[in-house]
Amino acid sequence: MKKLIVLFLLVYFHNYFAQENKHSPFSNYQVGIYGGVNYSSFSNKGYDYFIEAKTNIIDNLDFKISVGIEKIQINQKYEVNGFRTIFSDNGKTYQTHKFEVEKEGYDVIPMILGFKYYIVNRTFSPYTILEFGYHSVKESHLWSEEIVLDTYKNFTDMPTENYTPIIRTKVHDTISIGIGVGLKYKLTPFIFVDMRYIYQMHDNILNTNRLFFGVNVF
Repeated sequence: MKKLIVLFLLVYFHNYFAQENKHSPFSNYQVGIYGGVNYSSFSNKGYDYFIEAKTNIIDNLDFKISVGIEKIQINQKYEVNGFRTIFSDNGKTYQTHKFEVEKEGYDVIPMILGFKYYIVNRTFSPYTILEFGYHSVKESHLWSEEIVLDTYKNFTDMPTENYTPIIRTKVHDTISIGIGVGLKYKLTPFIFVDMRYIYQMHDNILNTNRLFFGVNVF
């Protein structure tokens, strides 16, 4: 994968110096709205929504920036043990329980910078894409089943594994590199339909495949 990224960069810079450009840099701007799905062999299907702005560097090379929201679900299998204190007229008791976790979910705010290189730039314009991102993990969720185990009158009568609930590790913000391909269709002189596939690699959450569909205007 590192070799593919290096090859990507070489193609970009080769075309930057080799082409005779018809338009000056930053003379064309577009704004687009996208939606799509993310998935991997270890996760359920998640969703992505983002707004993207881009401008030309050379005729066939765009610089882009985007921000949006991602919902990622990861299949997990583990147990969390704990207890809760029950208060009643007869006093205080301790109820042990466990959670059988089936999957984890994350709400993520991605901020992406990248480049799009158009192989041809016509009515149908296939392109390659390289992007770098920072992903802020805003919230996490658990999908689990709670099982009540037993009730005890004294705290010390409980099994020791229930004394302190297991706290799952917090997932921190992550950075990513993405590489992919796409196809842009010129619907009118001012409206473009865009479809793309990106393989996104993260430093501390799972790598994902991403499929997007969007509309651009300028």
